[in-house]
Amino acid sequence: MTTGVQALDRRFRTIDDGETPEDHEMHWSLVELIARSVQRGKKVLVHCGAGLNRSGLICALVYRELTGCSGLEAVDHVRHCRKLSLFNTRFVSFIDGLDAAGVESEALP
Repeated sequence: MTTGVQALDRRFRTIDDGETPEDHEMHWSLVELIARSVQRGKKVLVHCGAGLNRSGLICALVYRELTGCSGLEAVDHVRHCRKLSLFNTRFVSFIDGLDAAGVESEALP
């Protein structure tokens, strides 16, 4: 009997909500995992305590990775999809600063 329920693969990461992201390796591994899952047609839920800043940070990084857009374009996209998100100016500066630092997304095909 098929129930239509898919198995869940849960991943938990601790991200501080107040400061500029410090653990770059953890963030990029998570972004890559999510981007590849989306490319394979998997449904992904990203959530934090309030669903605004930390989840917005990860979603903007994933969107930037998948589309090759600028950091601020990714922030605008996330804010369009989730009103009031990414009001943490340090997170927005971090995402925007990736472009200035020459950190290119992989723009996965």
